[in-house]
Amino acid sequence: MGTALVVGASCRFHNGFTFHVHEADNCGAGRPHARAMKTSLRFCLLAFALCVPMTVSAADKEKPLENIVRHAVRTKFVPLKKGDPAAKGASGTTLSRKSFDPTALVAMLHIGLGESFPIHDEQGKQRFMLTMTEGDDGHLVFELKGNGEAQKLAVVRDEPGEITVDGVRYEISYPTTEVNSEAEAVEHQVMLFVKQRG
Repeated sequence: MGTALVVGASCRFHNGFTFHVHEADNCGAGRPHARAMKTSLRFCLLAFALCVPMTVSAADKEKPLENIVRHAVRTKFVPLKKGDPAAKGASGTTLSRKSFDPTALVAMLHIGLGESFPIHDEQGKQRFMLTMTEGDDGHLVFELKGNGEAQKLAVVRDEPGEITVDGVRYEISYPTTEVNSEAEAVEHQVMLFVKQRG
């Protein structure tokens, strides 16, 4: 006559979840209990597979917020050496009122040491050529060439400089910029704003 063998198994995980398995197996006389134990083991492994996502999710919720959120870091301007293959070349927009300052014609550009960018108005006329001749993270020196002789203008971070080219007054500013990063943020170009009032 066969006997009913009841095998119990429990799986407890670090998140406090416990899975209990109870199985009845009809075993013949003299039949080893290995089959029942293997079946219980399979159920336990299945329970583990189902519970793993729950434990991972709980672990993620326990992580401190500062470990998964990047912080605002001020970008640092580090000029490239002349001829560096990483240089992108200057780029920018035309002077326009379609910007954050409707009271002025504004051009925004990105420029690196030794690079030049032509400042145009919306009609396509070039006002002057702007070239960065010197610069580091704290201050920049530009050469502006209109119809007359070239002029030099030094600009300090967050302190706009003013200059007149061909009778028109311009303001050039080098604002502080920030990015979300976990480490130091290095840029090889700066962001500039060229403004013409009126």
